[in-house]
Amino acid sequence: MSHVITVEAIITIAVVVGASALAYAFTAGASTLTSTYIESQRAESVKVKTAVKVVFAANSSETEVRVWVKNVGLTWMAGELVARGDVFFGPSGNFTRIPHYEEGMAPPYWTYEIAEDLDGDGVWGPSETVVITIVLSEPLQPGEYYVKYVTYNGVSDCMWFSI
Repeated sequence: MSHVITVEAIITIAVVVGASALAYAFTAGASTLTSTYIESQRAESVKVKTAVKVVFAANSSETEVRVWVKNVGLTWMAGELVARGDVFFGPSGNFTRIPHYEEGMAPPYWTYEIAEDLDGDGVWGPSETVVITIVLSEPLQPGEYYVKYVTYNGVSDCMWFSI
């Protein structure tokens, strides 16, 4: 009879340990899922608050194009975030991604400056305009051109213009 009580005690202890391990695994998984969901919501919130508008584009020389992009959203973007954006440019039917300038790079490339830094902080804030300068390796030919700026988080605007 005492051996039956011992076996029941061992089985009870095993069930409690197994249930505890299962509860811990579930809690840890739920915690990871919750933190992933929170990060996803935070990224989506920033994306929703981000909005840009290409307001003007024109050639400034035979091999340069200037593009004015206004921050019409609620997000501030530090310089490294502006530089992580993408610029697409080219004639109708033949546009391509232009890389951001790095030291010693040959054209084509693009650079930027905050044209209207209203608060003087060097950050592209709401209602401020960035001037993107696209430097090309070959002279521009007359025709229709396409330019598009895509922010680091995928928000974009584009414009067609003529030379």
